[in-house]
Amino acid sequence: MSADATAARPTRPGGALRTPEAVLVATGLAVHAANWAGSVLTGRLLGPAAFADLAVVTTILMLVVIASDAVQLVSVRSAATGRDADGLHAWVRGRATAAGVLCAFALVVGAPALAGVLRMDGAAPLTLFAVTVPLGLWLGAERGRAQGHLALTDLARSNALEAGIRLSLGVGLVVLGAGVAGATVAIPLGMLAALAPVRSRVRRPGPPGPQARRATRHSGTAVTIALLGQVMLTQADTLAVRTVVAPAEAGVFAAVALLGRGVFFLTTTLVEVAFPHMARGTDAAARTLTRQAVGATCGLGTAAVLLTALVPDVLLTAAFGSRFAAGEPLLWRYTLAASLGSVAWVAVTARIARGERRAAHTLVLAAVVQTVLVLVTAGTSLQRAVDVQVLVVAVLAALEVRPLLRPAAHPDHHTSHPGGTR
Repeated sequence: MSADATAARPTRPGGALRTPEAVLVATGLAVHAANWAGSVLTGRLLGPAAFADLAVVTTILMLVVIASDAVQLVSVRSAATGRDADGLHAWVRGRATAAGVLCAFALVVGAPALAGVLRMDGAAPLTLFAVTVPLGLWLGAERGRAQGHLALTDLARSNALEAGIRLSLGVGLVVLGAGVAGATVAIPLGMLAALAPVRSRVRRPGPPGPQARRATRHSGTAVTIALLGQVMLTQADTLAVRTVVAPAEAGVFAAVALLGRGVFFLTTTLVEVAFPHMARGTDAAARTLTRQAVGATCGLGTAAVLLTALVPDVLLTAAFGSRFAAGEPLLWRYTLAASLGSVAWVAVTARIARGERRAAHTLVLAAVVQTVLVLVTAGTSLQRAVDVQVLVVAVLAALEVRPLLRPAAHPDHHTSHPGGTR
């Protein structure tokens, strides 16, 4: 079924097991496991120094994912609320793709200078990556429309296709000797394949009204701020470390980060399923769903921290090789930081779904503080840098989860204002 066939599909009542949601969760878990395995294999093949270069590309990819997710979540809200849905979709998609083309041009022009600042072996991976920017934003718009209409099996197929193509081609090209450039080329090819299940075919939709465009801009601003904070919180540390330590040491840190972030990427699957229901439902229902998601994230995080503390050698050295053994003492600490960050992200996303913006600003502030502290401390001790991260995200998680433990004073006071400024 295409995403268009679901445009008139009503919201399913709660209470019963929703097969599409289960499919999306199962696919998300499989995709994250495949991403992890592919990254581990690629790191083992490339070695620490080249893997550090690939980590730069991956971090810039996360910037594209920020923008793509922002477009996706804005499209979810417009599709879920039914306000000029088709016209808004075309409007958002067109502007997002045009912005992506401009950003791609800027990346191509600035690639040599950026590669020099980050001490990469060359600028070719950054130049090859540029096409990913407009493609990722286009894909975000199409996925958001499918998600907003609850076409979750189409969304699951899109996620699976992207991961399958990117990982199989990326690892294959690295094995054939293409190195970091080969792994980079596979990224846009995976996105291109992912468009097929979710691409919309709405013809000549009417233009959205000014009120709908204004609400979309407000919503898009909040989502973009939140996602910027998210990627800084989870990804900027690898770039910061890359600028102050030797390439091989930075590659070890990147491997630790890859394993430690596993809980966060599992959490994104939970958020992907819950977000449209949070946007559609009452305030009380959204708060209940958010508490359940926070509880599940806490459980995943606790299990991950215990596992990484007990068998770091199995998870890191056995996976990446003996050249990465120096990162074993960091692994459980980084996993704890990532787990706390995942809890904060669930809470922030829930409030964005209800039209709030204040939580997004808090997230960005915490991310900036963390990045600065990592830059200051990483040159003397990577363990100290990770301990700083644990402290920052622990405070952030406490601030974001605390309001969820109180009953709502004014139930449902956001739902009529998707661009609310709280």
